Amino acid sequence: MEKDTREPVYTEQGYVYDYDEDAAPEVTGEESAPEKEPLYSGEDGTENREGNEKEGRAGRGLMPLLTAVFLLLGALGGAFAWQQMNRSEKIDLNRYAVVSASGYDGYGRAEVSVDREALESDIAACLLSEGAIETGDGKSRLEAFRGSEHYEEIMEAISWELDREEDLSNGDTITLTVSYEPGDQGGFGLAFRSEPLLFTVSGLQEVADVDPFEMLTVTAGGTGPDGSLRMEWDDSLPWTYEASADRGLSNGDEVRIQVVLAEGVDERTLAGKWGYRLNSSEMTFRVEGLPSYAVDLSGLSGEITGEIRDSAMDKVRQKITEGYAPDETLTDLAPAGTLLVSGRREDGEFFNEIFSLFRVSYSNRETSLDYYYYVSCQDLILYPDGTWSLDEESCEYPTSLHGLFGLIDTGDYVRIDRLHAVTGFASSEDFYAACIEPLEEACTVSGPLE
Repeated sequence: MEKDTREPVYTEQGYVYDYDEDAAPEVTGEESAPEKEPLYSGEDGTENREGNEKEGRAGRGLMPLLTAVFLLLGALGGAFAWQQMNRSEKIDLNRYAVVSASGYDGYGRAEVSVDREALESDIAACLLSEGAIETGDGKSRLEAFRGSEHYEEIMEAISWELDREEDLSNGDTITLTVSYEPGDQGGFGLAFRSEPLLFTVSGLQEVADVDPFEMLTVTAGGTGPDGSLRMEWDDSLPWTYEASADRGLSNGDEVRIQVVLAEGVDERTLAGKWGYRLNSSEMTFRVEGLPSYAVDLSGLSGEITGEIRDSAMDKVRQKITEGYAPDETLTDLAPAGTLLVSGRREDGEFFNEIFSLFRVSYSNRETSLDYYYYVSCQDLILYPDGTWSLDEESCEYPTSLHGLFGLIDTGDYVRIDRLHAVTGFASSEDFYAACIEPLEEACTVSGPLE
């Protein structure tokens, strides 16, 4: 039988020949086993069995030593892992703070925003691992921390402080210092760390120079000299406006308007909070474009006085002829003068009234004579475009009651004979005494009479 030449393989039972057991020939009592190659042969071809035996003894002595080393390393590693798991956690307080600046350049303000919930959650995790707090009854670790006796002591000991907070400009550098100074840490196992945090201010808006009167709308309304001033502005502005006069205005009046800062607002807060720097504090408003009460007859154009006279004559002619008996005749009607009265009533309201006086030539079957009749209308208004108006509904005429034999003769009338009397005045002086003199003390009267 040929000898198997394959290499031996080491197993727990020692070296064995690695051969295919299924392909090996069956061993019988008559046949001997394959001859094995020696493990080591010397130069002379003899087997080195002594060396092999020494090598086997050395291998058997090394195994316990290696096992002891591995056990020691495992113990050390476990101790290190235990120490890492139970060591005090250092919480970086800077992670929870954000510094921001707001406002306007030169007047900016910095503030610190702290994510307290994240900080408290991390502290709670550390305390839970240290056994300083316990969860249970469905409480989270954060709820357990907030409900513990340590909560206020720990949280009140943490502070965030800026070295500058106000009057900041873009480019300024400010420093945030975070500190933890507990009265008694009480073995919580907490450790905090932080370093000064530098922050460069940026993004502050520029303060705007503004004309406050561009934000104001001023209009004059009403009728002079009773015009009024109306001022409109955005009431969210940190200032208001004040006029030296807002009533009793006429065209040509000049009104001084001033800016009045709101209560608690000065130039510094105006710039720092609102971003405004006012470039003026007062202005002058000139009243123009108002319709006006006529106050002096001499100020009326000839065209206006002529239109008023002609309109008044038509009114008087109609009124007179309505009151005449069949035997009475209006033979002539001529202007006798115009008077303008202007002033204020007892309630302070301004008014004017224009009196148009006419000389009436009257006749009946028996006689003829002249007497005076007038019409007065209030609110003669002159408009900037040169037009005018009168309150037609306010027009008044002489009034009287007269009858036969003077039994009911009252008011403004002229007795002509036993059977005839007319409403009016015997002379222009009588008219003036009855209608104008009572107004002279409180009003201005202008215009001539014949």
